[in-house]
Amino acid sequence: MSLPDPKVGCHKTGFTKKCRKLVSDGICDRWMHIIGMNPNTGVQVDQYRCIDDWVPLLLIENSKLQRETGAAVESFRNLMVKQNEEAYKQITDAGNDYNIHRALPVRSP
Repeated sequence: MSLPDPKVGCHKTGFTKKCRKLVSDGICDRWMHIIGMNPNTGVQVDQYRCIDDWVPLLLIENSKLQRETGAAVESFRNLMVKQNEEAYKQITDAGNDYNIHRALPVRSP
């Protein structure tokens, strides 16, 4: 695990204590390891940082995933609408064919 810069003060303590000391003593529960992909740059991320430093990056990633989910739902909706329209057309065509055949008089030769 990497430790914070020794000069950085913890904002949660009003900068009276150093982050490095809090992390190394096991007091800080905000020092977090993140592994993944930076949504802005596409660069692989594998580092420790204060969770407050990660928030903007995680919000960007969350927004990206929400847009992708919205696009997938919209695509699925469009597919369902198209299939429902096709099914409705087949049902009405079959019903019309049935009614046309019933309405024709039966002629004997």
